[in-house]
Order: sequence, then structure tokens, then C-alpha cells
Amino acid sequence: MHTTPKTKVIAGGTDVVIQLRNGIEYRQLVDVSALLDAAIEEEGENIRIGAMATHSDVIDSELIKRWAGVLAEACSSVAAPQIRNLGTIAGNIGNASPAGDSLPALLVLGAVIEYRDEESAKSMALDDFFVGPGRTKLAGKGIITALKIPKIREKGTKFLKIGKRNALAISVCNCASYVELDVENRIKAVKIALGSVAPTPVRVRRTEQFLLGRVPEEDLFSQAGEMAKDEVNPITDIRSTADYRKDVVAVLVKRTFREAVLQANLLKR
Repeated sequence: MHTTPKTKVIAGGTDVVIQLRNGIEYRQLVDVSALLDAAIEEEGENIRIGAMATHSDVIDSELIKRWAGVLAEACSSVAAPQIRNLGTIAGNIGNASPAGDSLPALLVLGAVIEYRDEESAKSMALDDFFVGPGRTKLAGKGIITALKIPKIREKGTKFLKIGKRNALAISVCNCASYVELDVENRIKAVKIALGSVAPTPVRVRRTEQFLLGRVPEEDLFSQAGEMAKDEVNPITDIRSTADYRKDVVAVLVKRTFREAVLQANLLKR
């Protein structure tokens, strides 16, 4: 599917409504909601989430609670119930906001996007999908049809965010952590993703590399936070200063990493 710069594909439409109210004009709005499904189901070694699945669908799904609890946590922090009932996960991805709450959770879960362009059905790792604020590699040339999340059993995950108020807040910073431990209680896999600190949601890969093979202890949690803080280069905007964002990164990484480790330990027993 190919669109022009003045054409916008919509499903839930929650972000587009705000854009229209802010004076952004589109010549055409193309509603694809009748073409896509909202199913959340097992598909081999993956969980498949249809593009029309809303944040509320994800929160209520027993499959998501079992295999991707961090995504349910992230979706629970999105706006108000009315928005969660209409807004879709695929829309959150396609909108490509650096502050999108579901995006760090999907990054640490290793999500893969399925999409259809003018030629055929294709897929792409979410890690490779974002180009900049509001920009993705689809670039108006296709639509997201579903996403897949691998089923991994003995993992620990956690999502946290900080906004300017306790509810209905766009994130000053959000963070998701993912940890797997080996039989010697060393870190065999770790992913830490952040939102609102770069033009796109990002993983702090130098921090992840440093943590591999180490035994998680309190000092390591603090080290991870400080390393992640030094790895990002946020901006100052209407919601926060860059310095405050960096301080928040240290706190959120420490907390989410610690909680993910605790959860991974519980699953090993």
C-alpha cells in the first residue's frame, strides 16, 4: 500500500485526532480497521498480535500476561481507559513517537513487525524499524498487519515510566528491562530499552554488553543505571530538561533491571 504525504492511514485514530486538532491537515484519511484483525494467539513459538488489537486487548490477554507481562505493564500506563480501548498497538508502533510507552517493552521482548507493501507480505525486527520521530522504514509504503513476540519461559521483565503527573502523562522517560539467568546465576541475556531520551526508542547496548556474564548484585544494579545514563543524550523540551532525563534514566534502569532479575530468579525455582 502506497500513500502520499497528505494521506494518513488510521485504525484507532487516537493520535490522528490530536494531530488534526493541532492544525495538521491531511487530504485523505484511509481507515484500514476492517482489513485487519485483533486476534492475540499462539503461533508456534511466538505470540501473534493482530494489528487491530488495542492496548486494552493486550492488558486483558491471558497469553500476554503469561508470555509478555512487561507489555501488559506498559500498555496499562498508556493515557486513559478511553484511549486504551481505542488505540492499537500497531498504531503506537506506526506513530513512532520516541515517548510511546509500549515501544521499550516490545524492543526488549524481541518483537518482529509483519507488514504488507505494494509487492508482498514482509517482516522486520522492531529494532530496525524506527528512523526518527514519527518516521519508520515503511515511509508511507505499507501497513503493519501484525507483530510477533517469541515465547521465552525463564525470563524476568519490568516496565516503569516517569511523567509530569501520576496519570495521563506523556513520558519524561520510560524504561523496560529483560533478563535471563544461567544455572550459576549469571546474566546470560539482557536487554534494556528506553523511551523519550533519543529521536527513537533505544536500547543501551554498551550497558547490556557490560552486564553479560556477571552475577547480579546491588552494586551492579547501580552501575547499570549510571552506565545507561552516560550512554544516552536526551534533549531539553517542554516536559523536562536533558539533565533531569539523564538522572531519571539512572533511576529507572536500576529499578527495572533489579526487578527483572528478581523475577528471573523466582522463575528458576
